[in-house]
Amino acid sequence: MHAFAFEKLNVPALVARWREVIQDENVPDFCELDEFGEIEVNPPPSFKHQQWVAAIGRRMETLLGGESGSYALATAIGVRFPDVCWAKNFSELARDGGSDPLTKMPPICVEVLSPGNRRKKIESTVAAYLTAGVEEVVLVELDGRVRWFDRSGERPNSQFDLTLDFSDLK
Repeated sequence: MHAFAFEKLNVPALVARWREVIQDENVPDFCELDEFGEIEVNPPPSFKHQQWVAAIGRRMETLLGGESGSYALATAIGVRFPDVCWAKNFSELARDGGSDPLTKMPPICVEVLSPGNRRKKIESTVAAYLTAGVEEVVLVELDGRVRWFDRSGERPNSQFDLTLDFSDLK
């Protein structure tokens, strides 16, 4: 039996790999990179998922100002696309840390869970965002329950006074 040892890429190497990947016209949409620089293809989000994502973005901009969007973020576990990111100014983040992918993190990232999400991957993703510099990660469960996380762990509410309600989308 042969053993192969593959090393995880550091963030600068992941950034370089991502920049190669996005130049390839054959790379599928909805992809991310894992910590080894391998392409992970994600299924396209459902209609309901996209409704929630759009509602979250609008709500964040209404309550917090700034801007929301989905941007590639360079983390220790690869290049990830949170469903929604929020920042006062994404152009400043890109200028200060580079873009495609962003290396300077937005203050808030939101993940809307889907039936295919696995708890272990979600936990590692939340940890990676926070370790990379995101101040708050929001998980929206399949039943609409909202969970807030910062570097100290799960919180009862948002440190940004953000409230999310999906009663009109259920």
